[in-house]
Amino acid sequence: PYEILVQATSVGMEGGQPIPSAWIREGSLLLEIITHPAETSLMIAARERGVEVIGGSEMYLHQAVAQVAYWLGIEEGVEAEIRE
Repeated sequence: PYEILVQATSVGMEGGQPIPSAWIREGSLLLEIITHPAETSLMIAARERGVEVIGGSEMYLHQAVAQVAYWLGIEEGVEAEIRE
């Protein structure tokens, strides 16, 4: 059993799905690295099974926020400031 599924292949970029939907565990977390398309077939299947999904664009946004904070020497509140 797993709690977190990380999808880091290029399979979803072409519309394919790297694993069968039956393997997606309800109550788990899916981290989808792909940013294009914004919604992969795996993300759709996971949401249908009640899985929390974090897509590639959201992950890249958080990475960018952390990088800007580091470069500018900002320690707290950066994410809220950037989102505004």
